[in-house]
Amino acid sequence: MSVTINPVEVTRAPLPVGDLGLPDWAKTVLDFITTAGRAGESVSLVPDDTTYTPAQMAEEIGVSRASIQRRITAGEIRCKKVGSRYRIPSAEVERVRRAFVREMAATLANDF
Repeated sequence: MSVTINPVEVTRAPLPVGDLGLPDWAKTVLDFITTAGRAGESVSLVPDDTTYTPAQMAEEIGVSRASIQRRITAGEIRCKKVGSRYRIPSAEVERVRRAFVREMAATLANDF
């Protein structure tokens, strides 16, 4: 599930100025949407609850499951333990993917 806010809608129907009686977190979200809309940018709101198992993460970034497990044990990959299983948030998968690409690029740089 996701919501995308079109910048045209933000400029066509702006929020009323003043205190709407909203909590601070909601004001922050509305300010962000308004600022982005005025800049002509779309805003997408997507829940970030996707998690991966070590095997799924390994497949996603192209390494072995054992490699992911070693990095979890070493504390290099942040995850949650659900029962006896590890669950890795999608943001962590992306962080590790970027770091892995940088590591590979640094290693291969000497070959070029």
